[in-house]
This record gives sequence, C-alpha cells and structure tokens, in this order.
Amino acid sequence: MTLNKFTLLCLLLELALGNDLEFKLQEIPSPYCKNSCSFSEEYLNLITFTVLARIRPSDKRYKTFLSALKLMIDRNSYRLIETGSYRASDDKFCVRDGCGTLIFSQFAFLTDREFTSIDIDQETVEISREAVSFFGDNTRLIWSDSIEYLSKINETIDFLYLDSFDYDENSPELSQEHHLVEIMETYNKLHKDSIILLDDCNLPYEGKCKLVGEFLVENGWEKVMDEYQRIYLHKDSFL
Repeated sequence: MTLNKFTLLCLLLELALGNDLEFKLQEIPSPYCKNSCSFSEEYLNLITFTVLARIRPSDKRYKTFLSALKLMIDRNSYRLIETGSYRASDDKFCVRDGCGTLIFSQFAFLTDREFTSIDIDQETVEISREAVSFFGDNTRLIWSDSIEYLSKINETIDFLYLDSFDYDENSPELSQEHHLVEIMETYNKLHKDSIILLDDCNLPYEGKCKLVGEFLVENGWEKVMDEYQRIYLHKDSFL
C-alpha cells in the first residue's frame, strides 16, 4: 500500500466535503477470512475511508462493500472485475446508485490492484472515466457488452461484481438470465479463493440474483452475506 496516496486523498476529500465527511474507524464484518482478517489500524482506516468517501453507514450496500474490501485484502485479490459502471454524475453520495465503480477504482489505486469496469452504454463509460480519472492506470473502463467481453478474458478473476442490466420487477427474468450468462462466461476464470458480489438481490423475486445464486450454490459456493447485496465464497476456500 502507498500511504502517500491515501494521505493525499484524505486531504483532497476533506477539502471537498468539509464537515460532511464522517471519517472514523468502523467495525467491519469478517465472514470467512482466510488469514483472520487481522489488519493494522492503517488498513482498517483505509478500507473504511474508501467506502465512507462514497456512501454513508446507513446505506443498504455499506456493510457488503466494506466486507468485500476486507476480504480482498485478506485473500490478496489483485484482479477486480465489475459489470455495470457508475452513471450518476450528479449523485455525490450515490443515493440512487451503488457507486461500486468509484469505490473499487479508489481501492485499486490505494492498494496497487487492477480494476476493470464494463458497460454497454458509451455515455455511462465516459461518465465513469471522468469520475475516476484521478485514480490513474489502476482502472480500465471498457465500452462493451459485458457477456461478450467476459467471454474473451483469459486471466483469472479474483473479485467479480455483477451489477449490469437494470432490474425490472415486471420482467425479472431478463436481468436474472443476463447475470446467469455472465457467471457462466466467467466461471472457468474463477478460483476457490475468488470473491463474488451480487447487487440488487433484496427485491421481489430475489432481484437480479435468483438464477446466478442458484447456480453458485449448486457448484459449491456459499452465500456468506445476504442483504441488498450478496457475497459468495467457495466452500473449498475454507479448508
């Protein structure tokens, strides 16, 4: 980790937000950590800061984002992939959208990881590219159909966040089937220590997550957090 990056970002954010920034150490849930999730205060501050910079503790995604970052450090996850990019350029604290692109881009920058976000909408990609421009070469924004792009990836994936295809309660099967194909296209690139995060689950008909969740459980993955988002880890990683 490069502490200078972290210190600089803290100062910039404090200047931008003033007293609106609640920067404090949070107790982070520790589901199924391989290495006890025992981190220095510096790392805990970094994880907490990364999420608090974008969303508030009352947010429905707060606990799962924090846990995902903690697990990434614990499992030494390097290659992070997201489908569905940040699109709300006027939403400073991501009240409407989850801000995953900004959180994971900032995290990759601060901890020297590789983050890729894929979206089919060109305008969304440009909004995301501008929003994360400060975070340098650690982030790649890809304008592509997520399934097409995922099918061509040759590297292993350490962290996978599925958040593409807007959920429609009147036709839930559309986003559910899309997520299922996404996971099937990436499945042979995952490994036993991979982390999978799904968004928009606590909705009617299990939101986007019903089919992909069933597929993962059938293939030996365990749902270790079940809130608005879900985190899945492979059972073999606990041995």
